[in-house]
Formats: sequence, C-alpha cells, structure tokens
Amino acid sequence: MLDGREVVTVRYDPARLPFERLLATAVDRDCATAGVWVADDGRLAAARDAVGERARELTTAARPDAEPKYRLLHTPFRALPLTALQATRVNARIAGGRDFDDLLSPRQRALAARIRARPDADWPNLIGVDLEEAVRRFDAFATGLEARPKATGGTEAGR
Repeated sequence: MLDGREVVTVRYDPARLPFERLLATAVDRDCATAGVWVADDGRLAAARDAVGERARELTTAARPDAEPKYRLLHTPFRALPLTALQATRVNARIAGGRDFDDLLSPRQRALAARIRARPDADWPNLIGVDLEEAVRRFDAFATGLEARPKATGGTEAGR
C-alpha cells in the first residue's frame, strides 16, 4: 500500500525494456490509473509525460497490504486452492465483476463448482496456503460439508 492505494513494485531490465515503453504499456492496460511512483528525478519527468499529475516521487516504502487478495477473501472462493499468481488474477477478476474460470485448471474448476453448490458454507481461508496443503484442507472440509444436509435457509456457519 502506498498513499492508501494498492501498488506493485515493477522490476525490469531497462536494456531490454525502456522505461517509456513500460509506462506506455501500463497506461494502455489501465495499470497506472492510481499513479506512478518513481525513485529518481530522471524517470519522474518521463512518468509525468505519460500520466500527468499521477506521477509522484517515491519518498517512502510501500507497506504490505493488511488484507491481501481482499476481494477474493470476502467470497467463498477463498477456499479454492490457487497458486499465488492465480490468486492475484482471480482477485482482480472478482474486483472487476468478471468470471475467472478460464484461469483455473480442470481440477480447480471442479472444486469451484463444489463451492458454487454451497456458497453459504463457512468455507476456510486457503489464500496463501501451499497448493498441495490447500487441496488437502479443501477436500477435508468439503467431504465433511457434503456429509451434512444442505441448509434450506440462513447460513451454514456454526452448524
């Protein structure tokens, strides 16, 4: 987080990708909407050319997000075993109100279908858990859940 905004640090090889091209790509893909923070004055001018007043000098380090994958965390899909990259992409799709099934393997799609069948269950948070361990925990939870009757009203939390 930086200035209350979710940010990423971009490391790149300027010999292979000029800063101006990196900026142009970020702008084209709507990745620079909140702003561009740069560590040196030489790049600040180029950033201002690309994004105007949204270009800022980096004067403090970004802090880790208190709730990484916020949108994913607040859905039952927090229980879906995902790689770190998949979790980031699924989180972005959820935030944008878009489907994310194309990001999943066939096995993960089957697990997502199990979540969709019981969206009100108290699904565990498996964000950031090693993939194999997450699959084990998911299977254990889902097996126990499927042994219980499906709720007809309310939520299944606390049952």
